[in-house]
Amino acid sequence: LKIFEDYSKIKIPIYQREFVWEEENANLIISSIFETFDDWKNNNIQVENFFGIFLLEILENNKEISIVDGQQRITSFYLFFYMWCYEYASSF
Repeated sequence: LKIFEDYSKIKIPIYQREFVWEEENANLIISSIFETFDDWKNNNIQVENFFGIFLLEILENNKEISIVDGQQRITSFYLFFYMWCYEYASSF
């Protein structure tokens, strides 16, 4: 997700629905992330995982992107990695 490094803000447009994923949806994506990490850790050279399509719009100021599609997944990724870093940052 290198694209997120190049922009200072990520906007969720007002027309997007609220974050409504249930625990089951979040658990599926988190399980998939862990499976991918396990494959990578075990030197599985052909690590692949499909998390769906994200549709992003680069805004006119070229410093922000707007999430057109994939907001629920991107929000889940963000929350997962934020909490993971919060919990485990001191162990690095």
